[in-house]
Amino acid sequence: MKQLFSKINILVLFALFFSCSDDEGDSGRVNNLPEQFNGLFGAFPEGVGAATYVAADIAILFNKTGTRYAWYQNNQIQGIFDNDDANGPLGGGAPDAVDAALNYATGMLIFYINGGSEFIVYDYNPSQFSLANTSMPTSAFGLYRISSPGVILRLETQSSVLNNPAFNNMVSAACRDDAISGPFRFIFDNTGTEYIPFSFDNLSFGVTRGIDEWNPAGEQPFSSIGAAFRFTDRNSDEHIAFINSEGDQICFWDRNTGQRRFSEAYNLN
Repeated sequence: MKQLFSKINILVLFALFFSCSDDEGDSGRVNNLPEQFNGLFGAFPEGVGAATYVAADIAILFNKTGTRYAWYQNNQIQGIFDNDDANGPLGGGAPDAVDAALNYATGMLIFYINGGSEFIVYDYNPSQFSLANTSMPTSAFGLYRISSPGVILRLETQSSVLNNPAFNNMVSAACRDDAISGPFRFIFDNTGTEYIPFSFDNLSFGVTRGIDEWNPAGEQPFSSIGAAFRFTDRNSDEHIAFINSEGDQICFWDRNTGQRRFSEAYNLN
């Protein structure tokens, strides 16, 4: 009888050991993301440090150090690449590390480098993407702007229209929204605790605010922001996604209803 119980105990231990759900990340936390976003879970065990919208339901997520990126499409992480991987969807030649990313204009991505003091530009044709196309590109979907053959153009933030003296040109995150009383880009300071709106029409900055003032005030679940991006899900509903400074949690600001509410915080890993 003792031998029988010993065998049962061993079987129970094996069952417990191997019962880790596919919905658990390396941290052991459960994927509690809503169904339309649950493919975002588990891209980087170390967390997400930057992200940007591309087109359709596509986003690019960078790891915490900004040296690798994940291609998110059709609610799936379809590939993870080093920045300089010539076979990745961005193509070769990317910077060593991306600190923040922004879909600045249709067909134009901005990658902030060196803490936001510089940025590079990536141009592409967004019409190549649609919700009907559910697979990532098999070659570079655009091109980095160059200053000379083979040399990517690096622009100083302080000498561009994105010059923001309030934050001393240091950027932790940036996102785009074209539906809040006009087209705006929102730039977050290097601590992730303040943001400033940038009018795309007037090429001018507004008033600096704390992230807890984002409407509706007091509902932002994070104390600091490490990444942000506008996002369209498979249902064509639009959101702004905020990732905390640790890079391990995400929340969504619903911009489809008149209420404009924040979601709860969900696990990314």
